Amino acid sequence: MEQNKIDKRVRSYMAAVRKVLKGRDRSGAADVISLDILANSLRQWLIALDVVERLGIVLESDRGNKSKNPAIDVANASLRQALAIMQDYGLTAISRKKLERGEAKTEDDNPLVEFFEGK
Repeated sequence: MEQNKIDKRVRSYMAAVRKVLKGRDRSGAADVISLDILANSLRQWLIALDVVERLGIVLESDRGNKSKNPAIDVANASLRQALAIMQDYGLTAISRKKLERGEAKTEDDNPLVEFFEGK
């Protein structure tokens, strides 16, 4: 995936996240850094996935040795970071349920689903 498409996808997702959080009264000026870290983590995750897709899971050195593509570790670390922040803000199904404490749950306003579906 080219860089512009990755950036556009992350910007679109983060706009949806901000809209959802604002509607839930769950974000403010102090959350800007956390949301920037989330955006950066998602961007790194998408870039790493693109590298793995292009180069493969296993790389071969000039001597013929095979090893795991280091982009896999970057993807995993970025995804862990992103998911931790998403859980803090109720952007996963389980964390949303905990935060809502019995409120009606809707999947219509879940930007995480749209992000992973590539919308």
